[in-house]
Amino acid sequence: MSKDTNIKQADEKSNNSWIVKFGPSPTRFLYKTFLPKTQGLKTHTPRPRRMVLFPILDTMWTKLNEYAQKVTLEHLRIVLWTVLGSSVLVSLLTSVAMMNTTLKKIEVYNHRTELAHQHELEYQRKILLGNNGKPSPMAAKVSGLTPSEIRKAESPPKAPTKPPSSYDEDDSVGPPKAPATFGSSGPSLSKPPSEKKKPPSGFSSPASSSSHAPSPISPPSSPWSSVIHSPSSFSPDSASSTGTDSSLYTPPAGEKKEQRFPKVIIVGVSKCGTRALLDYLALHPNVITANKEINFFTNVTMYNKGPEVYRNSMPFSYSDQLTVEKSPDYFECEMCPERIVAIDKTIKVLLILCNPVDRLVSQYMQLKEKNDLSGVPMDAFEEWAVDPMTNTVRKTVASIRTGMYDQYMTNWFRFFHQDKVHVIDGATFIKDPVGEMRKVETFLEIKHFLTSEDIYYNSTKGFHCMYSRIAKKSHCLGPTKGRPHIKVLPGVYQTLQTFYNPHNARLKSYFNYQMSWV
Repeated sequence: MSKDTNIKQADEKSNNSWIVKFGPSPTRFLYKTFLPKTQGLKTHTPRPRRMVLFPILDTMWTKLNEYAQKVTLEHLRIVLWTVLGSSVLVSLLTSVAMMNTTLKKIEVYNHRTELAHQHELEYQRKILLGNNGKPSPMAAKVSGLTPSEIRKAESPPKAPTKPPSSYDEDDSVGPPKAPATFGSSGPSLSKPPSEKKKPPSGFSSPASSSSHAPSPISPPSSPWSSVIHSPSSFSPDSASSTGTDSSLYTPPAGEKKEQRFPKVIIVGVSKCGTRALLDYLALHPNVITANKEINFFTNVTMYNKGPEVYRNSMPFSYSDQLTVEKSPDYFECEMCPERIVAIDKTIKVLLILCNPVDRLVSQYMQLKEKNDLSGVPMDAFEEWAVDPMTNTVRKTVASIRTGMYDQYMTNWFRFFHQDKVHVIDGATFIKDPVGEMRKVETFLEIKHFLTSEDIYYNSTKGFHCMYSRIAKKSHCLGPTKGRPHIKVLPGVYQTLQTFYNPHNARLKSYFNYQMSWV
């Protein structure tokens, strides 16, 4: 047998052993792939010489084969459980790390919230303290002063040498003296006692000026003042309307209509009857209303374009008519009071308040209706408003925070004296709209015009409708108004009522407003 034949047999035997254990030898694969036979030559390199080119690979493959023969099923199980245990341990460590990160973020957020709260209290102290550094009872309660400071504030003040210019002479409680500036110098918002405008004869006196609302601060000087019309002198008739055609409105002779800044703004609260209030006012001949919500002071893009955009959004009116705008989003806007007085410090504000729980149910129904139309499901009211696990109110929901009226009113009374703000009881407004509108007419200093002829109860619809004596036609509120409320579980309703009770109580103790639903 020749030498080449022996080599060939040994090679085939070796290949068979590899095939049984791990398959074809990698060396043979590399031979065929990287060292093909030389084409065009009569001879080629013998196969044994090729083996010399890959000694390391052959040695490693041999060792691997030896180790593989020693591996048993038990070893594989150990390896498998080791891999699984490592995976579970890594997952647990990752979860713990993520939880620690979340807790740290929550801690940072709570810390920042506490700092912001302390900053707000300090800001209120600076705003509400009088010129002599001694706060009034109202300033002490609103600004969160210590009990000793409150007791000190409630001590009888010394008689001032002259009455403060921001309050009336007949104030029964010593009002806090607000600082004269806020960011920059500006005139006082309230008139001195000698310049206080008296209501025309035949009118009932407006709300008593002895309320405990904080004194408004002076607004910053506005770059818009050069384009603001001076307030028109509106002299309403002293006698009430008799309801006949002869008493309806007659425009001033020789005068053309023009767009004017509003003299009255309905700032809220949403879902408490603001649309009905606007429509009732529209029945009055001396009132012109903007049909849509302008939201000028909350729209940054619109606000930055200047006041002319605001004026051009208003309806045309005569000089002896009041232009009224309704934008309930203003109530929760922190910057809106300051922006409004920067345009015109004589603007009056109408605010209607209702039971915050009933208001929340009404707003939930509106949101749910919109979500149903868009195909987005919404949780049940009980789960949406109250956490079922802890039985606590979800204060992170914006609609729930809206019912905390006292917090927002504090901001409004920093810029508006109480004789510029008229608060309407929403429950009484539903039962006796004519009586409440008569109070509004007195507040706006316009003649008493609206009667039960204009606002009448429609038994079919279950709420009041309107008849315009000027347009000679009747109309009611839209189908989305006056919808029946869903039934709320008694326990959830009571939880919400308990949550709002402290805020409702402050309406009386802070601002001297007694609501029928409190």
